[in-house]
Amino acid sequence: FPVTIAIISVTKTTVNKSSTVDDHKVHWSYVDGAGSPEKWGSLDKANVACSAGKTQSPININSDRILKVDLPSLEFLYKPSALSIIDNGHTVMVKYGEGSNLIVDGRQYRLLQFHFHKPSEEAINGERTDMVVHLVHQHFDGSLAVVGVLMSTKPPSTGKKMFSSGDSPKENSLISTLWSNVPLIKNQMSDLALTIDANQLLPADRGYFTFRGSYRDWE
Repeated sequence: FPVTIAIISVTKTTVNKSSTVDDHKVHWSYVDGAGSPEKWGSLDKANVACSAGKTQSPININSDRILKVDLPSLEFLYKPSALSIIDNGHTVMVKYGEGSNLIVDGRQYRLLQFHFHKPSEEAINGERTDMVVHLVHQHFDGSLAVVGVLMSTKPPSTGKKMFSSGDSPKENSLISTLWSNVPLIKNQMSDLALTIDANQLLPADRGYFTFRGSYRDWE
């Protein structure tokens, strides 16, 4: 998968752990059916915010309604890490080694993990990209900063270039490495003798949208 289209930063001070679901209950899913996203709020009492919440993410970013302000720059201080990867049945997730941080507005957040959603959870003007990677960072006080990088196999149309890097799609070697090493057995963490660098997931253009929203830990 190639080129990044935009960066979206999501922050939230608390993390909700998913409740245990027994074998007789419908389990949540991204696909159409009994567990589809529009029904998450009714699947479990712990999920009520999915239907009643006012700051739920993912969201659709409407370019006609955004507030244009000068945002603090995002400083990515990422170091290479050994590859620890898992397919938990909902997403492919990579746990990242210590020592990599995001600095934003004077606050330091440690990179904990990153994971993928296909297609992207976030939309811009109602359109989703082929995939998004969510880089999850945590401050020492427990608050989170999640950076979402939208990715596409197609070049942006003329009207969308203001939200994209403007480049032609290029093969991303890190994603190719990850896809080649996804464990065959679900829910089994695989620690490999490989080194990866999360900087390869970031676009050259570090412009971004920001919004407050929920973050649910589906580990």
